[in-house]
Amino acid sequence: SSGINAEYGDSEMRIYPRRSAPISDITDVWSKLGSDSNTEYTWDTSINKNLEADFVARNRFDRLLIRNTPCCTPIVFTTFGKTLLPGCNMYPSDHWGILAYFNLS
Repeated sequence: SSGINAEYGDSEMRIYPRRSAPISDITDVWSKLGSDSNTEYTWDTSINKNLEADFVARNRFDRLLIRNTPCCTPIVFTTFGKTLLPGCNMYPSDHWGILAYFNLS
């Protein structure tokens, strides 16, 4: 099909962290751009204490999946929301946000 197809968000996927998406014409943007360890975990209780969890868990639940198409090439993937909010010692969410940039043609 033509156009751009994307899905993003808290997928709760539990596939191996460095494995690409399980459908052949779908790309996991983080994997496609080299699987940077600095942006691997989107849920990290070792840093983010919003849940006040009594355990440490580091997972990449949040993903950006795109259909493979020559008109949409990912060029940047990063995470955000890793700064404590002033005055409350909490992060904006218990997950880090994800952000990607693309070349569109």
